Amino acid sequence: MPETAALLLEWVKDKQPEDYLFPAGRPSAVPHIGRIVFRAYCRQAGIPAHFSHPHCLKHALGTHVIHQIWIQHTGQYLGHVSIRSTQQYFHSNDARASLAIQAALAQAAATIC
Repeated sequence: MPETAALLLEWVKDKQPEDYLFPAGRPSAVPHIGRIVFRAYCRQAGIPAHFSHPHCLKHALGTHVIHQIWIQHTGQYLGHVSIRSTQQYFHSNDARASLAIQAALAQAAATIC
């Protein structure tokens, strides 16, 4: 997996802040040849064919980064017009909720004292 992360970082480093990682709104946004190359890389990486689509990568990225860069930034980065589209990536559990509450309370206590 570190090789995949390195390849993604290499690809993203030349992007401008206003560039979307996953352009949306047009069928031609991800050219056909790009899909062929993407599927070939997925095959080499052992990713099952039903996950070998750019949208699966977009969903995986959104799910992974939403808790680090917040919902607004994730939505903007993924090219979503509505925050409702981005909400599908927001998953929580008791452990994550407890950590968030503890961090917020610690920050509030530090500000008050």
